[in-house]
Amino acid sequence: MLELKKFYEQIKKKEPSEITLKHYNDRLRIAGSLAKEGLTLDVGCRYGDLRRYVASEYIGFDISSKHFRGNFDKVVGDACHLPFRNGTFHNVCCLELLEHLIFPAKCLQETRRVLKKDGCLIVTTPNIVCLLNRLKVLFGISPSYFGADSGHLHCFTFDTLKKALEDEGFRIVERKPTHMYIPPRRITNKLLGKYRYNLKLARIFPNLNDNLLVKAVKEE
Repeated sequence: MLELKKFYEQIKKKEPSEITLKHYNDRLRIAGSLAKEGLTLDVGCRYGDLRRYVASEYIGFDISSKHFRGNFDKVVGDACHLPFRNGTFHNVCCLELLEHLIFPAKCLQETRRVLKKDGCLIVTTPNIVCLLNRLKVLFGISPSYFGADSGHLHCFTFDTLKKALEDEGFRIVERKPTHMYIPPRRITNKLLGKYRYNLKLARIFPNLNDNLLVKAVKEE
């Protein structure tokens, strides 16, 4: 675990732009709205920002305490070996987490174990086949969200995320649109509003969204 901790602590993240921060908070807000009343575990919580959007008791869990900020219940540990009893939580959130893990399937097994029978799992992850990445590949440019610099070890489409969840005994019951990058910025900002991402089009073309956001329940 110490080696994993060092690996994740040394990943350098760029300072988010205003637009990136806005849509990060949008995803947190949507994820929080999907949570049930009760006890929520935020696996890979980093700063613990999700706590502002859940109306339930909150525990933040991360492999390192380096980025914790604010006053909330914090636990340090490995996402693939959660130190909680079976059936403890009403909600488990894995937001922007699975793509960073060596063994995401093991993490999903653990989340299923610690969820109550009627609990729910909320997942967000970058969409490797978003519109921007399709355009980048068309012009011979490496896609975003993947590579050593990003710390992403896996990439997902909706279909591969759905299969990963189903393989570990989950069933998706809700999928939410996030945002969709529509280049070039200068033109689309004028046509579609202030931001580069357009939620209306994201609803129409969910497979082109920049991120995937789903709610799943345990299959009996």
